[in-house]
Amino acid sequence: MRMAGRSGSSEPAGVAAGGYADPYLSETVESFLDQLAARTPAPGGGAAAAITCAMAVATVEMAASFASARGLDQVRQRAHDLRGRVSGLAHADGQAYGVVLEALRMPP
Repeated sequence: MRMAGRSGSSEPAGVAAGGYADPYLSETVESFLDQLAARTPAPGGGAAAAITCAMAVATVEMAASFASARGLDQVRQRAHDLRGRVSGLAHADGQAYGVVLEALRMPP
């Protein structure tokens, strides 16, 4: 099972909404979980939260896409937009934390 690929998105699989390659979006779920469990600074809690949020809004988008969910076009579109925004935050969190680690290594 892959986390990549947004149906109807202009971005190819594994590419965040900003257009940059996002390694967490192109990994398998198993690989992401292995990385998350590893004793490394990233991915961490922020990445896990971002991927969880993206999965939640993808589920909302799916549910709103069914014909029985008439009148939910705005909900579906909002979920789609949110998924595009939050899916790239997992990698961005790790990059930001890398900057923090560099700053902590600087002499006082």
